[in-house]
Amino acid sequence: MPVKRRRKRKQVFRLKPHWKEWLKAVLIAVLTIILFRFFVFDLVSLSGSSMEGSLLSGDIMVVKKYNFGTRLPLRIVPQNWVNLFFSTDTLPPVKQFPYLRLPGNRKIQHYDLIFFNTPAFHQTPIDERTPRAKRVAALPGDTLVIRNSKIYINGKPQTPPENIQFNYWVDTRRDIIDDDFLKEFGINEITKMRGHNRFSFPLSPEMVDSVKKFPGILRVRKDQPELITPDNPFGKQADLWTSDEFGPVVIPRKGMTIHLDSANLDLYFQPILYHERQNIRVSNDSVFINGKFMNEYTFRMNYFFVLGDNRHNTSDSRNWGLVPENHIIGRVSGIFLSFDKNDGLIGRLRWNRIFKKAE
Repeated sequence: MPVKRRRKRKQVFRLKPHWKEWLKAVLIAVLTIILFRFFVFDLVSLSGSSMEGSLLSGDIMVVKKYNFGTRLPLRIVPQNWVNLFFSTDTLPPVKQFPYLRLPGNRKIQHYDLIFFNTPAFHQTPIDERTPRAKRVAALPGDTLVIRNSKIYINGKPQTPPENIQFNYWVDTRRDIIDDDFLKEFGINEITKMRGHNRFSFPLSPEMVDSVKKFPGILRVRKDQPELITPDNPFGKQADLWTSDEFGPVVIPRKGMTIHLDSANLDLYFQPILYHERQNIRVSNDSVFINGKFMNEYTFRMNYFFVLGDNRHNTSDSRNWGLVPENHIIGRVSGIFLSFDKNDGLIGRLRWNRIFKKAE
């Protein structure tokens, strides 16, 4: 009688109960972090000195997205994720969703520190444009003018931020600047004029008097900035504007209607074309939008004018134009950690800036 052989049962890998609980906890934690990062707040590292005095290079900022209302994702899959697996020559761009924002708990105010995507040509998706932190100088509907470095909003002079800085030329007795001097005034950027005992660095108005009294300092005078750019975003009438002599510019608000004359067309051509996504052209002094003759235009979004606190060493709305509301990511509310990359290993952490409120 033949003997029946027992077939070995195929072993199936099963997670033990406690591993299931661990896996579940990890997945929940990861999902929670992702949701918080997208909808509540984010930690962002700052590089550059455009906000020197208020924010330093090496600061890890806390960006609250819910204050102004969280901007919903503009694309279901970021374009750079898709480009990892497919050729950009054969794959069409990921379609951008309509701009939507959840309700917030406060409106943007003058001098708020905001985090946003830098305005750029419309071929670049909004969420791929360079993120920056700047200070809001003018709100939708405001008329902004800068005269002798001072900001006027709707004709009224504004109190400048506490840590605002400008470039100053400093003449010294010696051909070098003492390290103690730089450390005392927290100066990270310095430029020397060749063949002279003359240096340029950013100072706040309050720092100027102290610098004048410092041993070895002969003279301190404010720098005179050059013209903004040859191809500035505000048209021909802005060709003679500088960072200290700028405007007037009326900041568009949603629903505001302007007459399309030669002056307004220069000022608002780029916002209408790049941000409002309207096909605008000029023919024989007549303006055509989407193929139709128009003598006025009504804006579809709110816009903001932003400035860096390091006024002579920054790229801001004076250089690349107004910030549309759909570019705004959130409010910079504070500093989580801060690291000085130029210091030694022990002194790299700036202890006095941990959990500091951003103002």
